[in-house]
Parts: sequence; structure tokens; C-alpha cells
Amino acid sequence: MKRVLVAVAIGLFLAAYCTVFAGEPEWKDIGRENVDVSALLLPEGSTKLIYMAKENSVLETTDGGQEWRVVFSIPGRDVKINRLANNKDRQACIYAATSSGLFASFDRGKRWQRIFKGKNDQENNCWTVLAFGDYVYLGTQSGLFVSRDSGRTFVKERQGLPAGQISNIAYNPQGQGIIYVSGINGVFKSDLGQGGWEKCFSWFGAKHTEEDLDGQFFETDEQGQESRVSCVVINPVNPGIIYLAGPQGIFKSIDAGKVWEEVSLYGMFNRNVRYLLVEDQNSLFAVSDSAIFEHIEDRWYERSMRLIAKDIRQLAIDKENNIYAACDSGLFKAKASNLPDKILTLVDYFQDEPDIQKVQKAAIDYAEVGMDKIKNWRRLAARKAWLPDVSVGLNRDLTDLWHWETGSTIKTDDDYLRRGKDAVDWDIGLSWDLGDLIWSDAQTSIDVRSRLLVELRDDVLGEVTKLYYERIRIKMELEGLSLDERKKRFDKELRLREITALLDGFTDGYFSRQLNNKQDNG
Repeated sequence: MKRVLVAVAIGLFLAAYCTVFAGEPEWKDIGRENVDVSALLLPEGSTKLIYMAKENSVLETTDGGQEWRVVFSIPGRDVKINRLANNKDRQACIYAATSSGLFASFDRGKRWQRIFKGKNDQENNCWTVLAFGDYVYLGTQSGLFVSRDSGRTFVKERQGLPAGQISNIAYNPQGQGIIYVSGINGVFKSDLGQGGWEKCFSWFGAKHTEEDLDGQFFETDEQGQESRVSCVVINPVNPGIIYLAGPQGIFKSIDAGKVWEEVSLYGMFNRNVRYLLVEDQNSLFAVSDSAIFEHIEDRWYERSMRLIAKDIRQLAIDKENNIYAACDSGLFKAKASNLPDKILTLVDYFQDEPDIQKVQKAAIDYAEVGMDKIKNWRRLAARKAWLPDVSVGLNRDLTDLWHWETGSTIKTDDDYLRRGKDAVDWDIGLSWDLGDLIWSDAQTSIDVRSRLLVELRDDVLGEVTKLYYERIRIKMELEGLSLDERKKRFDKELRLREITALLDGFTDGYFSRQLNNKQDNG
């Protein structure tokens, strides 16, 4: 019985948590043993020219990650590069926001110079940078600095924008000229031509849907970390659609930040979302709890099951729709060919399978170990108590009367001994033991046999249930194997056939008949 419960529990666990990708992306390490990657840049979505930041250095590859070379190193052991960016209008201009100021290269990384140094450590700690045309927006630990002359001079923004960390900046040139910045105090926006800043979002007052995470609630810590918005992004196709993320989840606006609605976190493991990437009208990625998720049809699907990383810092997508992840364990890339067009859920894998209850019943019937058999034994034993014991008796008395005939001398049989007639008696007796109506020796025998039958039934159910769900798991694993993994695919397909044969043996061929019926009707 324990084995049955364990098998059923495994099935319920899969049903609750196991949402599987058809062709789960296979992540390839293109960092060539370079770990602790903190930032990533793909100029114009390039598949060959890639920049990544590691500790205090910027590395470049021109062949998609085959070879890397250091193009810039910042003196100092404790310096960290937080973000890489290029000018949207001048692709040769590359910026590195670091803990020691803002550095720039105007010749695709050949020569570098520091173009911003703060007055103190907080101003000097640069978190993010955004550049287009002559504008350079720089987010620091102390606030936002803006240059309108390609980085020659910077001015701190104060009008409507409080001091504090600026973690992300977003701008879409196809939009209405609105700049969005996110940080410790919420999200602020500014019209590029008018100046001044207006708060358009704050966690305080935002409505949350707590049931999205199965009752997991959040708390605000003493440092106010829950007020921080870690990321804000603009839909490149529709600039009016804005997304933001932070420790309390994801929110979306379809009117350029006037009204915000919470995005359901169904499918995620954690409310704390650290990074967002939006590629087109329907493509939204998020980093949460050291995992990458994609939002499809009102739920989130994990895309990083094969990615070994504890800390995912940044995502990027190239023009061929390949996705890149900068992680503590290196720089990884998932081939676009391995990204599924359709997401298969557990329901899809069960769609062509016979119902588990019917398979179990077929196995029980074939093994003749059903509970009805025990009930029938008890019913017949009860009926037997009403049947009487029948006894038949026969009494036969023989007379001992002998006659000696004398007299006539003419008859030859005058002198004979003759026996008298037999006396035969018949009797029939009926008797009942009324105690058998309550309990009899037959009940004791049934108890012993029923225990053995239940044990046999549990063994049959346990094996059938285990094989049934193992078949589902193998189907899922087969979907995740590439065509090049022939040995693994052969072993999985062989095991799938073996399980089918075993289930047929338990059910007298019922399992395969039902599979064929579903395929014919499907």
C-alpha cells in the first residue's frame, strides 16, 4: 500500500509543479571559462561582436564567443563593472558604468577614458547608463546625472527626482520622448523636451495579488528594500507599454505609466524579480530566484532548467532570436532552434494516454484481485448459514419367521423353510446452526484469504502506477533530447517500449488497445 501512495504522490507532484518545455533550451557556455560575468552588450543585436564585463575588465569577441580578449581594465582590485551600453545612434560609442565612475570608448573599445567621476563614493558608484544622440543618462548610488554634450559635462537632476540609487533607465526613441528611471524610491518619468520629473509608480499603494505565489507574503525590511524598483523596460513595438519589476513582483502599464496593473506571477517560484527583458509585442523575459522565465499566455515558464547558475545578472537577445545570460558561472547562450514554438504542459503529455484509473482497473480485473471478490465471498458465506444440514436415514428390519410346511406328499415344495417379509423405514432430517448467521469458520478463512488478496492487489497497483508515470516522465525527457543525442534517445525509446509491454502484461493488452484507439480517434 505504501508503494501505491508514493507513486500517486509522485503523480500529484508532477501535476502541480512539472510544466515542461518541448525542446527545453540547451545552454552553451560561450564565455570560455570566464566566470563572474556582471554585464553584457550585443551592439545592434550582433551575433558575432559581443562585449562582457568580468570583475574590473571588459572583454570582446568578434566570432560569437570562440575567442575573447581584454579590451579595457580598470586599475584597482575592488572595482566592479555594473553595466555596459552603447549609444543607440552612434554604435562606436561604448560605455562602462562602474563602481569607480563612468568610462567610455568612442572607437569600439580600442581606447577608453573616464568621462565621469563623482564627488564622493556614492556619486562615483555608477549602476546604469543610457545614451542616444548627444544625451548620456547616468544612474548612480546618489541619483541621476545627465549629459547633453556627449559626456563632456554632467549635471545632477534634482527637479522632482529625489536622491537615491538609480538602478535602471529606459527610453524608446519611437515613443513620445519620455525617459523612465527606476530606483529606491519608485519609477519617475520625464519629457525629454520639457525637463522635470514626475513619480509615476511606487510600491506603496500598489495592489498585489497574493494568491499568485500560493500564499507567500512579502515584508518590508528596515532599509526599505521593498520600495526599490530594480528594472523598468519599454516595449520596442508599442512604446506605451511599460513593465517594471522589483522585490514585490511585476507591474504593467499600457498608457505610458499612468495606470499600472500587476502581472500574474503564476508559474514563478519567487516574487522578487531582478531583471526584465522585452523583445517584441509578445516576448517578455524575467529573472527571478536564479532562474529565467518567459511570459506566455498569462503564465510564466522556466527557460533555464539546463542552465547551471546561482546568480543571473543580465539577459540579452540577438537579431537571430538567440538569448544570452550573464551569470556568476559564465556567459551562456541558448540556440534559437532549441526554443519551442509551443509550450507543452503536463496535460498535453496525458492527452494521448489511457486514464490511470482505467488502467488500474484493467490490471485488477485481469489478476482477479478486485475487492468485489472479497465481498462476494462474504455474501456467499452469509447465504450458506441459511442452508440446513440435511440427513437421510434408512431402517431395515428383517423378520425371523420361518415356516415348515407339512401335509401333502404330492407337492414337491411341501417341506420348505420360508422367510418372512422385510420391514423398511425412511427418514429425512433438517438442522440449522443459528450462530452461523453471526459468525462462522468460513469468515475466518475469508479473513485470511482477503489479507493475501489485498497484498497482491497492492503489489499489482503499485507496479502499474509506477510504470504508468515512468512512461510519462520518459516522454517528457524524450522531448528535451536533441536529434544529435542518439544514444540517449535510443535508450529512452527502448525503455518506453518496455514499459508499454509490461503494462500490456498487467492488463491483458488493454493498455495498447486504448493507445491505438486514442491515436485512431485523434
